Amino acid sequence: VLAGENVKSSIDSALALNDTAYSGYGAGERATIRSNLPGQSEGADATVQMNNIILGQALESLKATFGGSPTEGERAILVQLQASVDKTPAQRKAILEKAKELADKRVTFNKQKAAQLRTGEYLSEGGGSSGTEDTTADDFTSLWN
Repeated sequence: VLAGENVKSSIDSALALNDTAYSGYGAGERATIRSNLPGQSEGADATVQMNNIILGQALESLKATFGGSPTEGERAILVQLQASVDKTPAQRKAILEKAKELADKRVTFNKQKAAQLRTGEYLSEGGGSSGTEDTTADDFTSLWN
């Protein structure tokens, strides 16, 4: 649950930088080059920060949130996040918002599971993950169709 809350915070930080960060092919490389030139570039700084947030914090937190067996939708969002700096701001925003939504769903599931474990309902008939279907793969696919 804590990892899920952390990832949502990281994604909010990345979304705040989204419109300022470079986009398109080679955005990460352009930001690295521009950062090493004299003067300051808000776009280059935002791109580097966003990349650090996504790869350094959000991605690791998402992996911890989803655990060792992510659903197909969760796996797809992890792959998309890895290459998100080169996407357009609108594409990045959609990917980040979807990642946040998936993390929120997983946090809710984990909270329910913890409550069921505490009360002993998890191992009883009707307990566990019954009734929590995975629609995340369909949700993610619909983003691009």
